[in-house]
Amino acid sequence: MATVSVANTATSIIAKNSGRGSLVIENVDASKTVFWGVDNTVTTANGMQLLAGERMIWTYDGDFEASRFFYRGAFFGIVASGTADVRVQEFTDQY
Repeated sequence: MATVSVANTATSIIAKNSGRGSLVIENVDASKTVFWGVDNTVTTANGMQLLAGERMIWTYDGDFEASRFFYRGAFFGIVASGTADVRVQEFTDQY
């Protein structure tokens, strides 16, 4: 598990990984919202919200046809001010 300190500029949360099988990103900050996106143009205006204490989970179920829709690219985050810690756990394909 990795800890990433997300700043008030676009911050890499996790890099692209073509072998990604599942991914958990958790905002462990007590009060700050992390806004996330899939490239370094993410802002607090265009990013998706990950509220304090929330987590996102992506899981690939091994379905070959569905594999082309499972996102294995990078994730970036930004906060309005200061920093917020997120925890990241990635698992690679076991298929």
